[in-house]
Amino acid sequence: MSYCEILVRGKNQAFLFERLKKHNIDIIKVKTVDENTIIIRVYKKDSEKVFAILGKTWYNKLIRLGGFYGFFSNVRKRIGFLIGAILFLLLSYFSKDIIFSVDVVGAKPKNEIYLEKNLSSFGIERFSNFNKLDINKIKESLLSDLDNVSFVTLEKSGNRLIIRLFESDNSAEINNLDSKSLIATTSGKLVRLNVYSGSAKKEVGDQVCIGEELISGKVSTDLGDYETKALGYALIESTFLYEKTFEDISYYDKASVIEEAKFNLPISEYDCIISYFIEENRLAKGIHILVKINYLVEIGG
Repeated sequence: MSYCEILVRGKNQAFLFERLKKHNIDIIKVKTVDENTIIIRVYKKDSEKVFAILGKTWYNKLIRLGGFYGFFSNVRKRIGFLIGAILFLLLSYFSKDIIFSVDVVGAKPKNEIYLEKNLSSFGIERFSNFNKLDINKIKESLLSDLDNVSFVTLEKSGNRLIIRLFESDNSAEINNLDSKSLIATTSGKLVRLNVYSGSAKKEVGDQVCIGEELISGKVSTDLGDYETKALGYALIESTFLYEKTFEDISYYDKASVIEEAKFNLPISEYDCIISYFIEENRLAKGIHILVKINYLVEIGG
């Protein structure tokens, strides 16, 4: 089937994908040129609707028509490259489909950390076979589990799997917007700190306690001290412990206890669980269960 490739330049690409999805336009492929420029491939039959949606909001230009005739035209133009590629594939036949590394592109801090620790839960592991991955299922899982992600692409480059996320501009609510301090709303390890205004009072890797000041509006310079709003973004890895004892072990069900622990977790819309561990201690009469849940808390925006 014939298709066309369109150069699109502009911000908020996630909103563009949402509009295309709303109008039932299938996107065959997306290639990122730079931060504000992408090339999208759509079926030729949808091209008029695509240009209508792009309108004056995004700069756009048709750069290529493809399909049956386009394929053979490219073959004639790139015969030398194709011969070299075939030789390379023959030499690397036994490892061509093996994933040696996974790169995540376009993810905000929370989603990036969550993916790094939970790739295996999406069926993605090093040294797995790319052809055996259920790409559509992985995309659906990523869209379901990650915050503010409107479009996902998975592509293989050599022996690398590249996961590219297109995230919406919706940020977490800014905490303490009108105050002179950005305060920790939980205790744990500080894993990310971005200062937009003010001065940092903690460093990444520090253990912080609830109520501690992360960013101060008081700033000291060579010209003197001044006060401003404390604006920034912090990400804290926190731990929640849940304990329960069963005198009659027949009433114990691991899955139910884990769900019960998650239900009691002091978690908000912008937090996410990254891992959990369950410890079972046999007693003289019954069993004692300890569930340890590690989760991320966003502060600021």
